[in-house]
Amino acid sequence: MKKRVRKATQVFLAASLLIFGASTFNTADAHGAHRGHYHRTNHWVGPFIAGGVVTYALTQPRWVYAQPVYPSPVYTAPPVVLAPPQPLLAQNLPPVWYYCASTQTYYPYVQVCAEGWKLVPATPQ
Repeated sequence: MKKRVRKATQVFLAASLLIFGASTFNTADAHGAHRGHYHRTNHWVGPFIAGGVVTYALTQPRWVYAQPVYPSPVYTAPPVVLAPPQPLLAQNLPPVWYYCASTQTYYPYVQVCAEGWKLVPATPQ
């Protein structure tokens, strides 16, 4: 892209110089004399146009190839992870038996107890 712009600028300057050179010729001399009378123009517009083009080309900012600028790295803290607490090791609880007082029997010999189960320490008989 930048080479195209530079090439276009060079072509534009060359065309401007050609216009400047063509404007310096006296067009009346090219047509010959008219009854011994020469018509000369004093309209020198070409040099002003060429001077303006050259001045414009010289005052425009140039393309500068600079080193690329990379943003500074951003360091972030790792995300906070909320984990449930570690379960405690299963403690060996003393074994219990479920006793039903109304039937005077233990679970699993009775499946339903009307007043509720009573926990009693398991002691072998």
